[in-house]
Amino acid sequence: MKRLGLFAWFSRAGVADTVERHKTALSKDYGVSVFDFGGKLPERPEIDLAVVFGGDGTILGAARYLAPRGIPAVGLNLGKFGFLAGCRDDRCGEVVRTALSGVIEPVARTMLTALITANGANEELTALNDIAITSSVATHMIGLDMSINGIQVSCYSGDGLIVATATGSTAYNLSSGGPLVTPGEDVLVVTPLAPHTLSIRPMVISGNDVIDVTVAGRQADVSVTADGQTASVIGSDHKVRIRRAPYKFMLYEDEDWSFYRVVRSKLRWGEEPNYGSDSD
Repeated sequence: MKRLGLFAWFSRAGVADTVERHKTALSKDYGVSVFDFGGKLPERPEIDLAVVFGGDGTILGAARYLAPRGIPAVGLNLGKFGFLAGCRDDRCGEVVRTALSGVIEPVARTMLTALITANGANEELTALNDIAITSSVATHMIGLDMSINGIQVSCYSGDGLIVATATGSTAYNLSSGGPLVTPGEDVLVVTPLAPHTLSIRPMVISGNDVIDVTVAGRQADVSVTADGQTASVIGSDHKVRIRRAPYKFMLYEDEDWSFYRVVRSKLRWGEEPNYGSDSD
């Protein structure tokens, strides 16, 4: 019998009732275990597929837990956008069935690692959307020296830098003027944040590229953030190496889910101007 893991933040209103309802329905055909992100998760859950209940933020946290363990997931959307949670409540059972039977294939979502070297010690962060390097103080500019594959690309002052996956192109990257990329593409997007220069722009680079960033100048308040959820504080001359993770997040989507439909309906991309009179 196939084994499912139902994952959610049970402290959030209405989530427990939703999970219990689906547990009852899915238990007729599968072995079902329930896991609370608010508690201690097992090192290696014995499941074939995870069903994650929540919005895109919940999926981001789930990806950092599931991807290194090689566990694929279905995201049931209880949030707003649904860029990652591509399954409606009434379609959960069908998406689980088609996923486990091989009728649909998961989309392999690129993950990132950021190796931080500071004061002789190393720390690693993992992200599905992006790694952002920004000032911990909102009104302070920071200096960053960036190289790609060992070749210096830029040195500038500004609000920071985002390195995003294709999945993360619709998040912080989009808000900062970076390009949209379809989720399955194996590329990285490098987007400077308010650079104090006219000569630097966002770039789309190969997923094989390795990005090295050094904090330039006398800085002691720089944050390195993964998916806007986990962070580390670094300072002057500290280094961050950002590269594709050795694993991917395998995410199933309903057969009628479309990245382009979500972009158009949720972000209102491509809508026609209002050609009416000024009084309309």
